[in-house]
Amino acid sequence: MWYREGTITFTQGSNTLVGAGTAWNVTANGVLPGMIVIGPDNKLYEIKRVISDTNIVLSEPYTGETQSEVPCRIITTYEGDLTQFSARFTALMSRMSADSKSMRSWLTALDEVTIEREDGTEVTVKPLIQIVNEHNENVEWYKNNTDAIDAAGDKAREAAASAAAAAESANTAGEKASQASQSASAAESSKSAAATSAGAAKTSETNAAASQKSAATSASTATTKASEAATSARDAAASKEAAKSSETSAASSASNAASSATAAG
Repeated sequence: MWYREGTITFTQGSNTLVGAGTAWNVTANGVLPGMIVIGPDNKLYEIKRVISDTNIVLSEPYTGETQSEVPCRIITTYEGDLTQFSARFTALMSRMSADSKSMRSWLTALDEVTIEREDGTEVTVKPLIQIVNEHNENVEWYKNNTDAIDAAGDKAREAAASAAAAAESANTAGEKASQASQSASAAESSKSAAATSAGAAKTSETNAAASQKSAATSASTATTKASEAATSARDAAASKEAAKSSETSAASSASNAASSATAAG
């Protein structure tokens, strides 16, 4: 079997190995004195002593070149190795004993208890009696405040309903505001159209006044022409009357001449 977690730094001439991400001091992992580390130079090095999870002392110095972040390769057991089995079994029993002791301490303690995890880290927890007492206190508080809690729930529901109504009102107000904006826009358009119509009416009024003036001028001209025509008509009638008088005078002269001719003959 092998232990392959983490990496190792090998230093030339040193018999101390430094690990990263390793748990060499956990007995259950089987990294014990007498086990074999395979170096990056492919040589086998015997473990003399396990100092901590990240420090091992070898029986002889490392002879290869200094290297870091070398994958950990430790042979922890061989087929049929009763010593390794015994070590693992002992570690398991020790762990069970420690867990049992921690459990009894947690069950009977009055203050906080520190428990070791499997990876060697520790966690501090409340004792059972404290947890039970806090639970009972919470239950008692709930019983004593049930009415207040129910009332608070009713208030919360009423507040939620009020909030929903307010949201609906706000939505309606938004729609009304939008409609008002549209109406204002339409009114502005109507105002613009009215202004355009007023301008057109003013232009028409100006054109009508001009037409009226032209008509008055034409009427005056027509009156003048009519007067001139009447004068011409009178003049023509007078000329006709004069011509008629001349014709009568000529006829009278012709008659007198004829009478004179008769008398002479």
